[in-house]
Amino acid sequence: MRPHPPEDEQPCEFSAAVPDERVPALDDAVPHAEVNFPASSLVQPCTVTEEADPHRISVMASEESSADGRNSHESSEGEHSSTSSEKDVQANLGAEAGEVYLAQLIARMAAFCPDIIQAVHAYQAVKRFGHIFRAQKGASASHRRVSFETTKIDQFWSHSWHGPKWNKAMTAVYVNNGMMAALVAAPVSFLVMFLHAFRILPTLQLVRGIRFYPSHSYWVKVLCLVLYFVALFFWMPRQKIFLDVLCIDQGSARRKALGLASMGAFLRASDSLVILWDPSWSRRLWCVFELAAFLHSRQVDGRQVKLTIRPTLLGPCFISLPIALSFVMLAMSFIPDENVFPGADPDRLRYFILWPSIGLSIFIGFFFSIIKLRAYFRYVQALEQDIGKFVVNDGMSHCCSVGHVSAAGTQMVCDRRVILQCITTWFGSVEQFESHVRTDVLQCLQDQLSREVFTYKQIAVSALPMLWHYMDSAATMHYHYIGIGDRPLFGAIREFVRGLGWTFGVVPVVVLATVRLSYLLQRRRTFVVCDIMVNLSIMAITFLFVVAALMSEQWFWTMNLEGLEPGQLSPYELLPGSALFSIVMLSIALTQITIRYVARCSKCTFRRKAPVGHALND
Repeated sequence: MRPHPPEDEQPCEFSAAVPDERVPALDDAVPHAEVNFPASSLVQPCTVTEEADPHRISVMASEESSADGRNSHESSEGEHSSTSSEKDVQANLGAEAGEVYLAQLIARMAAFCPDIIQAVHAYQAVKRFGHIFRAQKGASASHRRVSFETTKIDQFWSHSWHGPKWNKAMTAVYVNNGMMAALVAAPVSFLVMFLHAFRILPTLQLVRGIRFYPSHSYWVKVLCLVLYFVALFFWMPRQKIFLDVLCIDQGSARRKALGLASMGAFLRASDSLVILWDPSWSRRLWCVFELAAFLHSRQVDGRQVKLTIRPTLLGPCFISLPIALSFVMLAMSFIPDENVFPGADPDRLRYFILWPSIGLSIFIGFFFSIIKLRAYFRYVQALEQDIGKFVVNDGMSHCCSVGHVSAAGTQMVCDRRVILQCITTWFGSVEQFESHVRTDVLQCLQDQLSREVFTYKQIAVSALPMLWHYMDSAATMHYHYIGIGDRPLFGAIREFVRGLGWTFGVVPVVVLATVRLSYLLQRRRTFVVCDIMVNLSIMAITFLFVVAALMSEQWFWTMNLEGLEPGQLSPYELLPGSALFSIVMLSIALTQITIRYVARCSKCTFRRKAPVGHALND
């Protein structure tokens, strides 16, 4: 056995203590021009027709990439010089005094240009599979400007450019489009079901006549799955957001730096702060600055703190679930049954073909989901400990790593000292801000993870492929019986009722049990074989839950068949037993959800009893 190779996630995801992050090399892709406040800064009004703020700072872009996630080396050489200025700051101003002055200006949280506050519609950030998060160079100077001037921003997206790119992109896509994708696919599924049930759409069965194969058509599950993912990745959410690389001008070094210096104004204009968290976020000084500025702006303006924290592994977890379930349901459509093997013992087919085939498809389909679930809980553990032990001085800044001297040899003002001065101005001291994060922000995070992640609604949406499978079955049943004129509704209604019980009853119970097991077994094992065995163990237990549900359904059917000859169906074609099974499964699921909700609300209430400085309202 050999040690486990590193994953694509950050190392701190796998341990209780979050280790220091490696400072990225200078060629790492980060999307902004570096804010470089020279020690001999001069002041110049904005080059806009509106009257500019009298307090102006001069900025210049360094040719180097910054490690704080807010700077870039995309500027041309002609822009690596200090802009001309007015007369407010003397040319011989010392670096330390200049930093204090700049911090005072930034702490005012005012825009340095009247037109600097820009926003984009959210679809600009999530289109093309979140390409803006995955781009190696971010948005270059030649990138088409898509932002527009505004006075109000719905969401400020805070993130680090040094975390796993695909995870962040998929989380942004899921958070914005996940529910809408389900709403788009749901009505279409009913339309397709009725079209096929009444023979407007032809059957997709490969073999007709006496031996039907597959037993049920797959119109609904295929079309709706395609539609779901088309809507997920191509829906165009319209809320106004701030995303640094799109809302700060990439074509002008001066405008880039003025935009970064106006970050407080962006945050003050934002209604909520959305943090796409990965283990590198809290060690980026500009990310820390964004959180501090947002909290201060709510306190100053007397507004509600709307803070949302989402680990970037959340998207891959929830996107993988409908994919895995669709694979299982599509595989079930092609499992041979008594229609393929006429005269075969139904019990033998069930125990030796059907159930083993279901188990194999579950193992194949959900293996990736189990990996991501366990990794997600490692992320959450690292996140809670990261915030619980939050220290501002752990943050990294590029200027300190190069000795505050740019490659051109010019003196760089220290971002760290400017940011710490701003935080001190807002909160009285850095320690007071750290205490605020360790208590109120941590409490907000724990409440959100308890009430807003792995909820019944989210699981039910992910379980829709199961319902689509039974809608196909119901349509096929009606399609077949309407052709022979033999009570077409009973069989169709039975299959639809079964679908309700499995989708909104069995699947949530099984998923919550799997989530709990993944939480308990989240620790990554040293050896690959051991880690694989843990994943297989979780899936084996999950399959046992499925088998238990299958046997329960069979038992409810036997109640429906009492007094009938072998092979003879009831007048209602097992509908009463299926309805009773669905009612019981739905009741179990709702009971489990209620107990889980009450327990977590009790924990949240207990946490809120602890005295904190400024309560956060999420």
